[in-house]
Amino acid sequence: VQYKPGLAALRQRCWQLGELLRLYLPAVCLHLEGQGIDTEMFTVGWFQTIFMYMDEMPFATIRRIWDIYFFERSWKIIFRVAIALLKLVEEDLLALPLDGALRLLGERYPGGRLAPEVLLPTALSYKVTRKHILFLKARYQEKLKQEAAAKQKR
Repeated sequence: VQYKPGLAALRQRCWQLGELLRLYLPAVCLHLEGQGIDTEMFTVGWFQTIFMYMDEMPFATIRRIWDIYFFERSWKIIFRVAIALLKLVEEDLLALPLDGALRLLGERYPGGRLAPEVLLPTALSYKVTRKHILFLKARYQEKLKQEAAAKQKR
């Protein structure tokens, strides 16, 4: 479903992450929105490859993320890691304009922040449940219905 034409599931997951950021990292969320940065701009690569496309991500970290992902059979760990990635660069990110923020999110994670002993405890400190993921999925689908209805009225 994630890779079907239109990438509907991928767009949904990006939106869900945006809502989780609003909950857990509101200052980051407001800064990104203020810079005109949509979550899709930096998370598509993360989500399509489950962090494999991040050149600076140590293989040991990727292996641990994938282990948890396959064990839990859930996107919980993916969302948690995405939140943690932003948390670990929060101070840097809040000080940067659009181009610097995108560069930071795309490729420049300084100082060992992607090591499994740093990233994973941070990720696991965020509570993301299956129930919340399903709730956000339902909200996203309702949002799409409302947008489609508004489009038909035009």
